[in-house]
Amino acid sequence: MPSRDDDIETMPDGDLLTLPSGNVPSGLLTLLWARHSALIYQRRIEELNGELSGAYTRHVMLYPGQSPEEKRRREEEEARRRYVQDMLDIQQRSDRLLAAIEFRENEIDRHRQEIEDRALKLHDGRRVYFDGTGYRDETGRVLAGSDASEAEVLHRERPDAPTWQERQKTIDQYDEMERLRQKVLQEEKQAAAGGQGLSTAEMEQRRNDAQARMSSYEQQFDAQVKAAHDEMAKETDVGSAYADTSLDDYAGPAGGEGKSPAPDFTRAVAGLSETPKAPEVTPATASNAPKARV
Repeated sequence: MPSRDDDIETMPDGDLLTLPSGNVPSGLLTLLWARHSALIYQRRIEELNGELSGAYTRHVMLYPGQSPEEKRRREEEEARRRYVQDMLDIQQRSDRLLAAIEFRENEIDRHRQEIEDRALKLHDGRRVYFDGTGYRDETGRVLAGSDASEAEVLHRERPDAPTWQERQKTIDQYDEMERLRQKVLQEEKQAAAGGQGLSTAEMEQRRNDAQARMSSYEQQFDAQVKAAHDEMAKETDVGSAYADTSLDDYAGPAGGEGKSPAPDFTRAVAGLSETPKAPEVTPATASNAPKARV
């Protein structure tokens, strides 16, 4: 039985914690309780740290769901949920951009067809184009001899015939759109693949990379369309028909039902920015109705 302060201070921890307070003189109880509380607090802190670090498999201090394993599991589930949602967004953006690219490719095809329809035609049916110094057929072969002479005569009669550069520009524009379409298709395929086997950090990196690429593809589309329409505005008086045209004009705003298609490319090239009106029909009356023959 302790009889002095020194006995309480030097008593082993195990003995102190099991010592009945009834065996301690009343004058030493305050010191006993102070050291007893400090020991209990220290042991609980050690227990909590052990459980948080995963060193202790039994959980005395932590509530259900507070263990490191449970927290990691919840964090991974939340990261995977965000990843799946963001990949769905990438797929939706891809679908929208692919629809706009298809519409734009159809525009370019109609423009190219309009150029070919207005091309100079030799007596054998071959289409030919002036390239600035001479004449070429559809394959790019430079004409010579009687073919060149015939093309020159036709060109004097039709100086406004489309040039080789105009035709090639439509081919280059289509090729640019097709290259962009293939990139978007690949992006859509990767987004649909899922994130099985990826860590949280890998999912975050893949999500950020995919979003950056999609933004780049959308910007490329807008830039290519704007450049083509700016060029058209220089050649024909239809700049207002395509002013500020962007991806939204082709595919509609994201999450919406879509807008009306952009102005028809072929009509724009021809200088017709409005849809032709149907001829007005005057209703028949007694005064203008045709008389029946007897």
